[in-house]
Amino acid sequence: MVRVFLILGIVVVLLLVYWQVVWRGASDTTNSPTPNPPSENVVEFEWQGAVLRAAWIRVDSPSSLVLYPNFTQRVSAQAAKEDKGCRMLVSGGFYTKENTPIGLFVSEGEKMADFRKSALFNGFFTVPYEGNVSVSVEPPKEARVALQGGPVLIKDGEIHELAIRNDEPARRIVVGIEDTDKIIFITLFDKSAPLRGPYLEELPQVITRVQEITGMRLNDALNLDGGSASAFYTQDTALPEFAPVGSYFCVRE
Repeated sequence: MVRVFLILGIVVVLLLVYWQVVWRGASDTTNSPTPNPPSENVVEFEWQGAVLRAAWIRVDSPSSLVLYPNFTQRVSAQAAKEDKGCRMLVSGGFYTKENTPIGLFVSEGEKMADFRKSALFNGFFTVPYEGNVSVSVEPPKEARVALQGGPVLIKDGEIHELAIRNDEPARRIVVGIEDTDKIIFITLFDKSAPLRGPYLEELPQVITRVQEITGMRLNDALNLDGGSASAFYTQDTALPEFAPVGSYFCVRE
């Protein structure tokens, strides 16, 4: 019995040390999940009794965006950012327990997984070789970059109402299209607990609130993998993952 309590004590100490290193120790600019004070690409607002923080980046040149798989490599987001020379890095799509994409996944023209029909993962973010980037409900015939995710939050400027079973508050990652060729990545999280955030069912309304505050105008928006398997690294925000990210978007110079 004494040995059991000793082991439990060691586990608790290790968890406390991890928390200190990743979150409470994240007061410097390298690890800080919340810039202080917020920059022009970060806003805070009250939502359902919590203070949410939204941070975003615009990708003006789609050619600078690369989607990398990380299903088997399982490299940390920060290490990937340094290794690939990313100016900014955002985690990508969902993956299965077998560490495979949940649907369509195309990286630099190579199809690594085909699309599958899903009521939840009902959207496709596409960067073509030629033409405009898009968020659509139909898979592209060909693309340089394509990623299945969901649910679709906004389509053609209209908010989609969601009804989600077993919904939980979690950090969210969203990709949106402004005008016809401006890509916007947004993360939303609880200021006091960066792994928490809005319920998925509320996300379209939360995005609407962000647009009201910032003047952002999204024609389309798609939910990407969030929660513990999400990461968001920009000049203003550094949000590390708690579990490996399945893939990531790298924005190069």
